[in-house]
Amino acid sequence: MAAIGPDAHWPLPVWRDASLLRDDSGELTLQQVAGLPARAEPGDAESGFHPIGTEKLHSPDMHTAWWLQLSLANRQNQTQRLRLVLSPYNFRQIDIYLQKPQGAWQHLHGGLASPLRHTALRSRLPSAALVLAPGESIRILTRVVTTQPHLIKPMLYTNDGYITHEVHMRGWDSLLFGGLLALGWSALMIALFSRSPAFLLLAIEAVLVAGYEAVRRGYGHLYLWPDSTQWSYRSLYVLGSLSLAVFLLFVLEVARQEKVRLPGRRWLIAFTVFELGMAVMGWVGNTIWCGRLPYLQRLYSRRAWCCSWWPWRAGASRRAG
Repeated sequence: MAAIGPDAHWPLPVWRDASLLRDDSGELTLQQVAGLPARAEPGDAESGFHPIGTEKLHSPDMHTAWWLQLSLANRQNQTQRLRLVLSPYNFRQIDIYLQKPQGAWQHLHGGLASPLRHTALRSRLPSAALVLAPGESIRILTRVVTTQPHLIKPMLYTNDGYITHEVHMRGWDSLLFGGLLALGWSALMIALFSRSPAFLLLAIEAVLVAGYEAVRRGYGHLYLWPDSTQWSYRSLYVLGSLSLAVFLLFVLEVARQEKVRLPGRRWLIAFTVFELGMAVMGWVGNTIWCGRLPYLQRLYSRRAWCCSWWPWRAGASRRAG
């Protein structure tokens, strides 16, 4: 149990007191999970909850669910208005159950796959508002389904601290989005006046990255498409794959304009086609497969980033010579 004492330093990293349970069948009910042991037996991770480590939540299919358990107790002499933030990014489906001693379970539903107007978690991040009187405790069980790997690290804020945190984050995010859109607009103007395909691709890339970051940080479901049950979570895969594909096209076009021979050019072209296929799969296909290929994408994207420096290096050497 995580105790909130008088000397608490906010925000509290309550993930150290939380535990996880993987439900491969996805059929465990709230009552069944609530009756499981608080800690698994040594050597048997399936007999109960186990402490949170560096394991990322990832549902290989839509049946697999993750349960998180956490208990909080207010050891202060005043009522605490709190906000529990479960992760820096949202999940496809999330159900939070709250229970105070001798009380009934309170259910909060949310996630990217649910229309915002039908959810109780109407915030950018997966979070729950809590009110604890002096000496009061609460038990929290959370069921999560996600096709995108997530490292869950619950943090506990005071309500005012959470508002301040969100104001700061939105300020930094606004700078990021503004810079990307300004880059895209500038590149578009240069492309129109110079008729340069490379700058046109750069403009498209800036817009795609801005959209991807907006979705990744929770603004898409909150502001852009709050009533969507498909695009809210599909857009992350589509925009992510498209942004990498357009970046590779930009590299290939710059190399062509600079008349530089890229190392592994055929691999870059093949990976561009692969990313375009991933974008189509994320749009109309099964996103489970999109979530199963992140490691292959990282391997090729690192190679692409290394190769992307070659046109500028070769071009600079040629101009210097």
